[in-house]
Amino acid sequence: MGRYSNRLRRLLCTVIPGAPEDREDAEQEILSSLYTDLKHFRFQSTFATYFYRYCRNKAIDLIRRNQRERRKLAALKLHVRTTSVPVSAEELVVRNERESEVIAAIMELPADDRALLFLKESEGLSVADIAQILAIPEGTVKSRLHRARNRALAVLQLRERRHRFRVAGQPDLAQERGTV
Repeated sequence: MGRYSNRLRRLLCTVIPGAPEDREDAEQEILSSLYTDLKHFRFQSTFATYFYRYCRNKAIDLIRRNQRERRKLAALKLHVRTTSVPVSAEELVVRNERESEVIAAIMELPADDRALLFLKESEGLSVADIAQILAIPEGTVKSRLHRARNRALAVLQLRERRHRFRVAGQPDLAQERGTV
């Protein structure tokens, strides 16, 4: 591995920004996983090509894992901040109702729209990552996300109108027309 260590370090400098300690940790983790995964090398390319591709993919995996951990930590900090601030019971109920409404609206969407929204909004993946996962162009991901968000918004608005009609004691127009 001696002759490939400089290649790995140069690769990590371009892929992993930040402190050198982070790159050193990534280097150790990549080399240890390479040792265990070396049995999967199929000799269809040069070892240098395999090594570069393997290390690049592992570095990207490490970046994603670190991003997920940072998002979880940020969400936890936000949760601590929001729960430490006294919130009235009414505000808490309204917030929970709104979250339930959004989830219910998303669940009414087609499976493809739900998957896109989940990958982008819940998992926090980039458009490029989603395109790679779904094996479609980035532009297609962007347009489908736009349409999925618009559909979700339309469902939310329809649910809100139905709720206002029920609260006001007026019959639901969709039920009157028999379209529900």
